[in-house]
Amino acid sequence: TSCSGGCGSTSPCSGGCTGGCQNCPPGYEVQTVSLQFAVPFPNASVPVAANLPLNTMGTQFIYTSPIFDLNVTELPNTFFSGYCMRFQSTQVVGVNSTVVGNGYCHFSLTVSDGISSDAVTFNAAGEVFDVFGGTLAITGGTGDLQGAHGQLEIVPVYQDPNTQFDFFSQAAIYAANATVLVPIRPVGTTI
Repeated sequence: TSCSGGCGSTSPCSGGCTGGCQNCPPGYEVQTVSLQFAVPFPNASVPVAANLPLNTMGTQFIYTSPIFDLNVTELPNTFFSGYCMRFQSTQVVGVNSTVVGNGYCHFSLTVSDGISSDAVTFNAAGEVFDVFGGTLAITGGTGDLQGAHGQLEIVPVYQDPNTQFDFFSQAAIYAANATVLVPIRPVGTTI
């Protein structure tokens, strides 16, 4: 059989997935979940050495906070945590030439009912860039999101457009757009 519309499209897999579709065992369908939210700037930073600036290669940035909607209202029982490490700072190398700084991030996003230990989490990891952010791969999940994949686009929102050169220390907040592809398992089966 083949996918109707492709894995994770608006026409999810039906009757099994072959012919180029991935992460869909036979008999499974995929539900696409789109999320838009915001997360705050890092809670802490750890420079390589005390006397070096935060844009130095190797500086780590730690994130832990609730998740917010796009109006910056806290969403109850949500959690965002993770870390980033700077690999390169933005450098002006000529009159009209700039090398954009970057780093690697790994985030976990969790939603809980606030009462029990039942929670769902998905993880995203990848490279981000100063000025425009990046698109991270969703690399799995827990609970009802077990087997999830997709992408998380994260974009820095700067208060001052003249300081748009540091994703990690100059962003006021980050806007995020996630497309999560969640396998729908037939009743009584597990991955």
